[in-house]
Amino acid sequence: MNKKCCIKPEDLKDLFQTDGPEGCIASDRIMVEGRKVGYMYREHADRKEDSGWRFTAGDEDEEYMSNAENAGVYTLNAVANIDTDIIPFLNSPVGSGFLRDENGQLVKDDFNIIARQEIDEILYEHNIADSKDYESRDPEELAEIYENIKVVQENYDLSDNEVEEMLKSIFSDY
Repeated sequence: MNKKCCIKPEDLKDLFQTDGPEGCIASDRIMVEGRKVGYMYREHADRKEDSGWRFTAGDEDEEYMSNAENAGVYTLNAVANIDTDIIPFLNSPVGSGFLRDENGQLVKDDFNIIARQEIDEILYEHNIADSKDYESRDPEELAEIYENIKVVQENYDLSDNEVEEMLKSIFSDY
């Protein structure tokens, strides 16, 4: 499928350069519709040309995001051409996240995306999709899950409340 980006390749300006990988993933709301970045985070890269940056407009729901056709691989410079507000944050380390606040400014998101992903992976390994799945497990399996989540909590120096918030975000029915 060939998407029509909101900025033609010949109209791209050289706004951001890096010595590292330039690839990123951005939703069509940004790249096709021309919306500003509402949420951006940096995770561990999938490939050597991947910077690890992920960009969404911030209003995409789970159904939209689970359809791979609603996003694409772009350069950081291409995303910066649509929203120059991201440029000051592009050298931030893995685990960084930024969201657009009520004043329209990108601000640091203290939510540790890497820790959340690790907790999500623990639940995925146990085929836990929601709080009912979690609550229906036998005590031994729950103890194993709990211990694995505690390791993540300690590795990222998270409070019990922060872990609780992560679980709530993973389990939308929690």
